[in-house]
Amino acid sequence: MNPCNMIYGKKNSRKTYTVLKQGAWTNIINDWFLKCCKVRCCIIYKRCRVTNNASRAKHYLTFSGKCQDCGAEATGWVEEKPEEGMPLTVNIILAGVKKSVLHQSQRPLNGAKRTEVGLELIHDCASNWRRNNTKSLKFGDKIPANVYNNNTLRKCKQQKKDEILHITNKCPIMSLIELKYSVYSGSIHLICADPLIVHYWTPCQLVVFKQLRKSYVRLAIDATGNVVKKIKRTKDGLLSSHIFLYEAVVSTNEYQSSITQMLSEKQDTFTIFSWLTQWLNDGVSAPQETVSDFSMALLGAISRAFCGGITLRDYVEMCIDILSGNSSPRYELNCYIRIDVAHLIKLVCRWKCWSEQNTNHVKEFFVR
Repeated sequence: MNPCNMIYGKKNSRKTYTVLKQGAWTNIINDWFLKCCKVRCCIIYKRCRVTNNASRAKHYLTFSGKCQDCGAEATGWVEEKPEEGMPLTVNIILAGVKKSVLHQSQRPLNGAKRTEVGLELIHDCASNWRRNNTKSLKFGDKIPANVYNNNTLRKCKQQKKDEILHITNKCPIMSLIELKYSVYSGSIHLICADPLIVHYWTPCQLVVFKQLRKSYVRLAIDATGNVVKKIKRTKDGLLSSHIFLYEAVVSTNEYQSSITQMLSEKQDTFTIFSWLTQWLNDGVSAPQETVSDFSMALLGAISRAFCGGITLRDYVEMCIDILSGNSSPRYELNCYIRIDVAHLIKLVCRWKCWSEQNTNHVKEFFVR
């Protein structure tokens, strides 16, 4: 917040003033003031002046401010200019504080502090940030005006992520198209607007899978609908259907790594099959083993993509032939498809036979 020269006024009456760096000094001084004095006032600072001639001025720096809620006036000054690298000693007088007035306003999150908070929130959530900035308070203390609510923090986090990802268009579809042909060229492979379908994987993910595919690789595929919000279709605010994130993950003894992803508004067999087929066409081979839940659409797409185009029924019949000792199988199974243990236990627990009396011990035998 070192002093800098700024020009104020209209064309005919412009004048140059020396002020502290805009977007930085108000938050720095306010945070230290609230930390030392424990006041609840939300002070908006203004009129900062820095003298160029210390011999003619009484103070090196002066500023003022006013509380938005109770109207208390703050006056601040600095006696002498500090040496380079030394702390700045600021004197502040806050007069006219009305304790009977309910203080609810918050300081605006702007300038350099907004950038700093946005970087802190990139790998954290808003509630954790508030918890870390209020851990010094005691039970019954009022929350300071520089502790922002969750909505403000989430918006700050979103804007910082948009800046990092180079997102400038508010339309999600147009933003994806812009990214596909710019910074993420080669990672986004398909974009459909209605219904929304996005296929994306990076060249690094392909290299990781090809390296693991040289031995035995187990691919786990699952989907969740709690990550992506619905998008607006029309000017009337018509929303899309639920958008699911499909993700394929490989795991070793050392690490887990995502291999390919898809955002999809449709959850049918053909849509999932198209995603897996396009991924295979990018130069990779089918995994030796695949794990998923009991989604029939997902299982059908896996059997068609990784087992030579056969249906799920043909796959099951082929497994029965192998178990029964049939020496001439009709198809060659390149991938072993199995159900996750947790989902299998959940399916067994839903059998109607357990509704009868005196079946707890039998149920426990099958489940455990």
